[in-house]
Amino acid sequence: MENTTFINTQKYYLFLREIKYLHEMDYAVVTNADLEKRLVKNFKLWKNLKKQRKVSDTRALIDGTLSTLTEKNYLKRVEKGKYRILDEGIHYLNQLQEVLIGEFYFEFTFINKELSEKEAFDAIVVNKQFEYSIANHPILTEDDIAELALMDYQFHNRKLSI
Repeated sequence: MENTTFINTQKYYLFLREIKYLHEMDYAVVTNADLEKRLVKNFKLWKNLKKQRKVSDTRALIDGTLSTLTEKNYLKRVEKGKYRILDEGIHYLNQLQEVLIGEFYFEFTFINKELSEKEAFDAIVVNKQFEYSIANHPILTEDDIAELALMDYQFHNRKLSI
C-alpha cells in the first residue's frame, strides 16, 4: 500500500475507533478535545514522521480528518466541534480494520492456536506475543497494533460450529 494511503487508513481507523468507543461509553457527542486527549501517543508518532511539525499542525490534522470523515458521511457534525459516528462510519471502521490487519501480516508462532479469549488477550495484548511486518511509517502504537493482532487471531482461530 502506498505510504500516504497507509497513513490515511491509520488516521481514519484511529478517529472512527475512538469516536465509536466513546459513543459506546455513553458520550452523546465527541469533541476535538476528547480526540486530542485519547490519541496523544499517535499524534507524537505522526509528528515524528516530519520533525518540523508544530502543535498547530496536530490541530489541523484533527480538524481536517474530522472534516473528511464528515464529508464522507461517516460522522455527523452535531454542532461546532462535536461529532457522532454514523452507521456508515461503523461499517467503514470494520473495513479499515480488515485492511490494516492485512497490511501487518500477523504471525502467532509462539502461542497455542486454541487459547481461550482471556488467554489470547493476555498473550497478544498484554505480553505482545505476536510478530508482524513493520509497515512504512505507522502512526499506530504497539497497543493499537496488538488490538488488531488479537482481532486477527480470533478470526483465524474461532471454532466453527455446525
